[in-house]
Amino acid sequence: MRNRCVFFFIFLFGLQSIDHLAQVSHGGQPYSTAHATTLSETIDSYYLPSFDVELLLAEDALINDKSQAYRFGKEFKVDLSLENTGTWENLPNGDRIWRLRIVSRNAKHLHLEYRNFFLPKGATLYLYNEDHSSLLGAFTESNNKSYGSFSTAFVKGPVTILEYYEPLEVADQGRICIDKVIHGYRGFTEEAERDFGDSGNCNINVHCSEGIEWESQAKS
Repeated sequence: MRNRCVFFFIFLFGLQSIDHLAQVSHGGQPYSTAHATTLSETIDSYYLPSFDVELLLAEDALINDKSQAYRFGKEFKVDLSLENTGTWENLPNGDRIWRLRIVSRNAKHLHLEYRNFFLPKGATLYLYNEDHSSLLGAFTESNNKSYGSFSTAFVKGPVTILEYYEPLEVADQGRICIDKVIHGYRGFTEEAERDFGDSGNCNINVHCSEGIEWESQAKS
C-alpha cells in the first residue's frame, strides 16, 4: 500500500513538473485579440481522426494495478509545421501572422508536442481555444531549448488555435513542427474524475492527518 502511495505522489509531481516546464510564458494577448476585424475569419484547420473513446474507457476500467501510469489521453502522430499547414497573413508593416486550428471531436483538452521548435527574437506564439477561456503564451525566444524540442500544456476543449507572430526582420527564421497531439478524453489524474471525498484507499488528501508526512512533497 505504501509503495502505491509513493508512486501516486511521484506521478503527480511528474505531471506538475512537466506542466511547469511547458507553461513558462510571458503573458500578453495574441495579435488577433485586438485586430480581429483586420484579419481573415477563415484559417486552415486540421482534424484528428475519430476513435472509440468508450473502448478506451472500458480498458481503463479493467486496470486494477495502481502501479501502472494513469492514461488520460490518446496520442496521435502528426506532421504539422509552418511550411505545410496553417494560414499566413501579411500585416501592413511587413510582419506576418500564422494561424492553425487543430480539432479533435469531443476532446476535454488537447496537448501538443514539438520535434523542432525555435522562435527568433521578437516572435511570439500563443495557443488558445475558440472562446479564449484557455490561453497559453506568449512563448518567446526565451523558451528555445538547446535540444530543439518543446511541449505546450493542455488547452481546454476540442479546439486549439496556434497563433505565431513573426516580425519582418526575422522572416522565415521560426520553426514550429508539431509531431504529436494528445486528445484528452478524461481528467489528468484519477482524482479529476471524482468528487472530493471519493478518493480510493491509496489516494490520501495531503491536507488530512494521513498526509502529514507528505507535506514537503505537497508544497513542491
